[in-house]
Amino acid sequence: MYLFSLITYKHMYCAFKIRNTNIKHRTMRITLTLLLFMATFSILKAGEHDTQNASVSYVTSSLESTIGWHYMDVELGEVVVNEGVPTAFKFTNLGEVPVIIKNVNSACGCAVMDYDRKPVMPGETREIKAVYTAKADGYFSKVIVVNTNIEGAEREVLRLTGTANYPSAEAPSTAGF
Repeated sequence: MYLFSLITYKHMYCAFKIRNTNIKHRTMRITLTLLLFMATFSILKAGEHDTQNASVSYVTSSLESTIGWHYMDVELGEVVVNEGVPTAFKFTNLGEVPVIIKNVNSACGCAVMDYDRKPVMPGETREIKAVYTAKADGYFSKVIVVNTNIEGAEREVLRLTGTANYPSAEAPSTAGF
């Protein structure tokens, strides 16, 4: 009787083990199928994009604003002290009324601005040109403020960042300190 119960127990244990292994394989197959489905769906969803405003990566922080900035932060990289570095901020009028840029100012006075004073008609793209001249070496982050007639975008903040270095001939000497 003991031998029979041992064989039965062993048979049941093996059957449970096989059944349990099948459950693990089935669970793994279901999980992998779901992951494959989700990956396929997300790839297809990522392929869809708004072709009307494809080049505009940022719209102002206000929901009412209709100015689409192509970029609001410009990284100038390494610049030389006392040498002007030109750059530009592009924007598109996404609204139905003309955008009027009232004025553009740099907070430090170290950037010279140039922009078209004519109204920007709906759908039209313009740019604000800036020439930044670093006065000292080191990291910089300079703010440019754009004032417009658009509700929700009366005051837009643009930023120039980078690192300024003296040219090798003008570098201040630290010898003797």
